[in-house]
Amino acid sequence: MFKLDSIRKNAFLALSAVALVAAVGCGSESGATAAEEATFKDGKKPVVTIPPDANKPPANFKSSLDMGGTPGGPPPGQSK
Repeated sequence: MFKLDSIRKNAFLALSAVALVAAVGCGSESGATAAEEATFKDGKKPVVTIPPDANKPPANFKSSLDMGGTPGGPPPGQSK
């Protein structure tokens, strides 16, 4: 049977371990420079330029989801 002192001791050790891990693990990244840290903490979103044809499929692209020329495809139960 457990004694109250052993339960308190185990709970104290567990809380101490959690606090130690949280304190050690919550620092800044070791490989980051001061400029990188400042940029990250600034919070600005990067400006990305997407080329105009970036979302255009290749010329010979055929989708297996193409069910025909009508919007929505054929009625349920019918194939192309």
